Amino acid sequence: MGDQTLQNPANPSELEARGLRPVVLWVPDTRRPGCADEFRRQLSLVESEPDDRQTLDFIEAAAWSDLRRCS
Repeated sequence: MGDQTLQNPANPSELEARGLRPVVLWVPDTRRPGCADEFRRQLSLVESEPDDRQTLDFIEAAAWSDLRRCS
């Protein structure tokens, strides 16, 4: 994240030369009223399923592994 060029490139063609391309990612608007309640509702549904719990544990372990490597 320390590379300012990746965050706000003055010349996008430099990034294209590195093999990168711009992507738009739509995410939930966390400012919307009720957003946190909806996240909790969905998480509760996922946590209540044994198969999903196993998948969440796997994803969480992988995420922590990546975070440890970044710090």
